[in-house]
Amino acid sequence: MPSTPGTMPAPMEELPRENRIRLALLRGVVDEWRPSRLSLFFFAGLTCAMFAQWVPLYRLGAWYLLVSASLVPGFLLQLPRDDLRPHEVERWARIACAANLVFVLAWSSLGLFLWVPHNDFNHILVQLVLAAPLASHAALVGTSRDIARPSFLLFGLVMTLTPLQDGSTPF
Repeated sequence: MPSTPGTMPAPMEELPRENRIRLALLRGVVDEWRPSRLSLFFFAGLTCAMFAQWVPLYRLGAWYLLVSASLVPGFLLQLPRDDLRPHEVERWARIACAANLVFVLAWSSLGLFLWVPHNDFNHILVQLVLAAPLASHAALVGTSRDIARPSFLLFGLVMTLTPLQDGSTPF
């Protein structure tokens, strides 16, 4: 029985509505990936240029290729345009989350690839370069908790653990 305006919907009505909202938020995030992530080829190259004075070329190249390859799943991901059942939305949310985590893991690997031992300026720069994408990533994926929570957890974990590899006093 449908609910009347001004009353709470019945529990059975809430599920399809919640499903449509979740799917719309997921689609919004995935649709914004393509244009925003195209710029990451440029920003990854710029990041390599910033670290070129300390980091060997083979490590810069490996990190750039890793980041470039990590963008492919996001570009290939196409959510269906029709309404989906709750279990299908759950499945597509997991697929989108995995595609995003591949990117987050690749980008945040700069903490390993571009870290130079006993170089405090390099360490601060690594932390800043990790924090900047986190801020832009929050604006991009923040509307979909299916994607946002795991990626924020991974970014936070990397930002916490990266400085510990040096073991110096400031960190």
